Amino acid sequence: MPFNLMSCINGTCTKVGSIKQPESKHGRASVSSQEKDTDPVLTIRKRISLARMSESSVWVTGQSGSIYERFWNGVMWVIAPHELPTAAGYATATFIVNTTILALSEAGILYQVSISSTNSQ
Repeated sequence: MPFNLMSCINGTCTKVGSIKQPESKHGRASVSSQEKDTDPVLTIRKRISLARMSESSVWVTGQSGSIYERFWNGVMWVIAPHELPTAAGYATATFIVNTTILALSEAGILYQVSISSTNSQ
């Protein structure tokens, strides 16, 4: 039985792909069932994540693997980029635990994102 992958925006849902259970013979899918598959295959980079920290701060991991923070500075919404170390590769998700921001890399390593203030007082 197939499982449909749906994208829903403003109450309008569309099918973007499906996952089918392979017909198995001794643990392997038959070649004929693989050839009949006409649904588009989603690439790995189609992943994004969104985490809300507070009423004035949202964290997004984009398709590019970059991390962005969107926050209210009291006057307007600002977008600030954050990056993992180069050796970590791309970020796949962000998590917020209490007030700690964590980012998961493609390698499965969890990083704590540090925020530095540029205000000098």
